Amino acid sequence: MVKLLGEQDLDYRSIYSDLFFRNGVPSLVKILVNKYANDHNDCLVPPMHFMSLVFKMIQSLQEYKQLVDKK
Repeated sequence: MVKLLGEQDLDYRSIYSDLFFRNGVPSLVKILVNKYANDHNDCLVPPMHFMSLVFKMIQSLQEYKQLVDKK
């Protein structure tokens, strides 16, 4: 049987840690990862919380790229 994302037992702490300590990850993303990692235990639906982080990372990087391209 195929498991959906919400049904998988993911180690979110490990994912957050890997994102935070990985070389080449912009500081802007590390700030978001830290915020979401700190809030993760208090969230109602962990997979949705993580997907929110992914959305915010993409959104922030796109905005940053637009600012850099204007210069």
